[in-house]
Amino acid sequence: MKKLLARVSLALVLICIGLAPAWATSFVSPVGNVGAGHLELGVGFVGAEIETEIEDTYDTEAETDLFGGSLSFGLTNNMDLYGFLGYDSSDEGFLFGVGIRHYLAQIQRFRFYGHGQFHYFTFDEDDDDLKWSEITIGATAVTDLSQVVSLFAGIEAVPFSDGDANGVDFERDGLINFRGGAIFNFTPSVNLRGDICLGSETTFGAVLGFRF
Repeated sequence: MKKLLARVSLALVLICIGLAPAWATSFVSPVGNVGAGHLELGVGFVGAEIETEIEDTYDTEAETDLFGGSLSFGLTNNMDLYGFLGYDSSDEGFLFGVGIRHYLAQIQRFRFYGHGQFHYFTFDEDDDDLKWSEITIGATAVTDLSQVVSLFAGIEAVPFSDGDANGVDFERDGLINFRGGAIFNFTPSVNLRGDICLGSETTFGAVLGFRF
């Protein structure tokens, strides 16, 4: 009975506070490089619904919204280091992460990029305490429809997902996501990206980027 109550308690915590790691990759573009020595600042909003599994037996899901930003730095012309922060304004949750994005190859009109990142979400209020860490890797192709509009699509895997809420273990239910979207380049320094992710989560995001 105690174990059942713990699982129900965890489900309620997840539903109430949301599951921020679901949106982690959406704060940073999976394609493009900012150029050696250059920076890109991103600010945006992401909303998501994600499925989880509690102690390999009990399934639940949650919906929530996150506001945040990212900063990418060009280590070389083909590799960027990035970090991001997110804040769940309704539930006092915080998300942060770091990662690397790398140009892989070009095949005809399609350019291919890979990325890998670690992100961590924490929430602590009253009697509710949640910590969740994940590692995400992915590969994405992008093509230019014009000088202004680019489309991208790819796949992401989550080889590591580990969470603890009020002493109960949980993890992501499903480790593969499909991601796609569009980038609108208003100027060489300003762009807007729309992002959708489907699979173990359903994520929608919009991020405005500024390059320096």
